[in-house]
Amino acid sequence: MIVNPGALCVHCCSDTEQHASAVAANVGEVFGNVATDVRFAWMDREGDLFKSYNFLASQNEGLHKPSDLLVFIHDDARFLKASKAKLEALWNASDLGGVVGVAGATRINRDGTWWGEKEEDFIRLGDPCRGRVRHPDRGWLTWPAGGPPQFGRVQVVDGLMLAMRRSTFERVDGFDKSLHGVHFYDICISLQAALSGGANQVIDLPMEHDSLGSYNKDWGAARDRFVKSWLPFLPLSI
Repeated sequence: MIVNPGALCVHCCSDTEQHASAVAANVGEVFGNVATDVRFAWMDREGDLFKSYNFLASQNEGLHKPSDLLVFIHDDARFLKASKAKLEALWNASDLGGVVGVAGATRINRDGTWWGEKEEDFIRLGDPCRGRVRHPDRGWLTWPAGGPPQFGRVQVVDGLMLAMRRSTFERVDGFDKSLHGVHFYDICISLQAALSGGANQVIDLPMEHDSLGSYNKDWGAARDRFVKSWLPFLPLSI
């Protein structure tokens, strides 16, 4: 059993209690016997993950420790059993003061994308994406595309699973309070952590995710808000 320096605090926003309960059961099954203090909290996302995640992280203030590991996870994602052996690696990666995840990218472009503004940029600079995630129908999706997965330091972390020490969360003042919605909350807090001295990381923590992502009109509007807010800092890469 890992004697955590703090609590493992898992937060989930969901449209249904059934989905949230499934995440709670998964967390308990995978980590319940290897971590000394596991807590789970959920709430309806109310169309705003920035606000909802900030609210969840603020609960039980009297029990907070800077060393707590805060995890924010989608309600259609789950830890695979092999993640049990990787919990210590997750905790250690969070020591670097950044955001830790299972997928991410080494750059964020001026237009708010992280996969390449133009095909020639993608060819010239290479695939910036890192990590791996299993999809129920398509199996393992790995990045860079077409090769074995790569892990390590990244500029931004994908929001299917975000982890950070509470000290990091408090240093960056949580998720960006000037923005709203269900997109780019992950990119913002990644940049907040990196620009304040943290090192964001993608590690090999086996997870499954039911979604392949959707880049619809809502995503486009969220990208416009993000770019307007963060344009002085873009592009960024490591």
